[in-house]
This record gives sequence, structure tokens and C-alpha cells, in this order.
Amino acid sequence: LRRRDIRSTLTRVDHHVAHTAGAYLTSGFEEALAITLDWYGGGLSGSVSRCTRHRLERLQSFPYPHSTGLFFSQVTSALGFKPSRHEGKIVGLAAFGDPGVLGDQVLDRFEMKNGGFRYRSGMDEEYARDLARRFAVYQRMDSAPRDELERRLAPLLAEGSPWRASARELSGLIAYRAGEISAARELFTAIVEDSVTPAMARSRAAGMLAIMGGSAGEGG
Repeated sequence: LRRRDIRSTLTRVDHHVAHTAGAYLTSGFEEALAITLDWYGGGLSGSVSRCTRHRLERLQSFPYPHSTGLFFSQVTSALGFKPSRHEGKIVGLAAFGDPGVLGDQVLDRFEMKNGGFRYRSGMDEEYARDLARRFAVYQRMDSAPRDELERRLAPLLAEGSPWRASARELSGLIAYRAGEISAARELFTAIVEDSVTPAMARSRAAGMLAIMGGSAGEGG
């Protein structure tokens, strides 16, 4: 900076203001709504700003650790890639994913309120690993030995696990495919009756009970 004689013109700005300005000033739009989503910067993980030729007006701030960038980093690590380096690859791969597989379980960890959100697993290092473990069981349900699937599911079935309903659902499907209808009905009934079960998981479990000719609370 000294050699280029620009020290006197150097101005430090807020991390997310820099991202916002960089996006808006190169967009070609006269007015725009700019959204920044990062891991961390200046105490924030993201922002929403209204941009005009005269000013950048901050409308919303997302405080750290409630961070979608942190979530992507966790997923990157869980999938065997390098966090803080390969997140772009995960963003690209996400376009080929099926949100119906894990979407409701992932969204259940984000609480949306007053135009912002809270990430409930921001500091939980095991969360994304459990996410990958659950997906591995789903993908290999038709090919892997049953004892391997049950071993992978065991940690997710623990009391207090955010994946308990999802793991019960997979366990119920495994039992159903093995012809163990009574065991499957018991697992799906437990999902329906658990007050913390995500709505979509409860709906799927009720659907399975209907397929088996019963409903929550019925024996057989």
C-alpha cells in the first residue's frame, strides 16, 4: 500500500457491507435487494439490504452462529470434503439432490421468526455427520445387510437426538420390508404420538399406518 501511495484513501468497511456493495455495484441495476449469506463476518452471518444509487440501507441482520454458511461447512465436512474450501462443490451438488429425502429434518433445525432465523445446531459438530449417516441408510436400504443399517441408525435413535423421528421412520421401513408388520406399526405409532416429531414425518408415519391397515394406537 505504501509503494502504491494508497494508504490515505484506504477505508475499512463492515464485512457484509463490502459483500453487498460488491454485488450491487457490479449488478447493473439502479435499485436492488441484496442478500448476503456467509459463515461469519463482523459478528453476523448474513444481511438483507435495499440498494439504490444513493445508499445501502440495512433491512435485516442475521447474527452468528445462526449461519447457513456454517451449515454448509458442516455438511461439507460430513461428506468428506474440506470445510472452508469445498463448499462450492456442495452447492453445485445440491442442485441434483432430492429435498424430499431430508428436507423436513433439515428445516426443523432452522427456526424462522420476525424476518430472521435461528440455526439450532450451529455449534453441534455431530449434526451434519448424523445427517450424512441418515442419508447413507436411506440410500443403501435395498442393498446393505440389515445389521449394518441398524448399526448406523443406533446413535440416531438415542433420546434427545434431533434425528430420532427420522431414524424411527427408517427402522419402521426396514421392519415393514422384512414382513415384521407388528414391529413396524409400533415404530410408526411412536412417531405419530411423539409431540416433537416434525409435521412431515408425522404425516408419512400416519400414511404408513394406513397402508398397514391400522392407525396410531391400534394393535395387531
